[in-house]
Amino acid sequence: MQRALSQDRLGVKAGAEFAAAAVAADAVGAQLVLGDRPVEITLQRAWDALSWRRRATLLAELARAAAAPLPPELSAELVEALKQDGAVNSMFAQWSTRYPDLISPLVAERDLYLAWSLKRSKAVNGTSRVVGVIGKGHLQRVGCGIAVLSMVFQQQQQQQQQQQQQQQQQQQQQQQQQQQQQQQQRQH
Repeated sequence: MQRALSQDRLGVKAGAEFAAAAVAADAVGAQLVLGDRPVEITLQRAWDALSWRRRATLLAELARAAAAPLPPELSAELVEALKQDGAVNSMFAQWSTRYPDLISPLVAERDLYLAWSLKRSKAVNGTSRVVGVIGKGHLQRVGCGIAVLSMVFQQQQQQQQQQQQQQQQQQQQQQQQQQQQQQQQRQH
């Protein structure tokens, strides 16, 4: 359904963003990261977040939406309106008001997972550039997640360096003590 809607009505080929990302990654010598959390985990976390009553309400709304006929043609104006930041934020606000328990598993957790995947991929593979595909609604929060993770990683590195310095100091002190003991034994 998504493929038919995107190709026929919106003039967008399904998966085109991934093909474009592959070309962009190749052009700059970057690694392409497909770092979203597995959909099964996301859906299970979302389902578990809802009470039985909220699940029934959600299923009824989804069934009504699936049964409703799609408009024969989506206007170019509507498509452009949906691309605007305000429209995405407005839809998100309505959705989060209606099903607040779904925000964490469907949005916040996924955004953090995406940020972690991009950051981890760069660190693990030792690359300086990583290309990922992120939906417009997730972009700002994933960017913030990467910034937070960068600070956390820097703090961890600083702590590791401090621990290494402390260990080196302890080793030096032990060596000095051993040398002093050896000198004292020689003098006696």
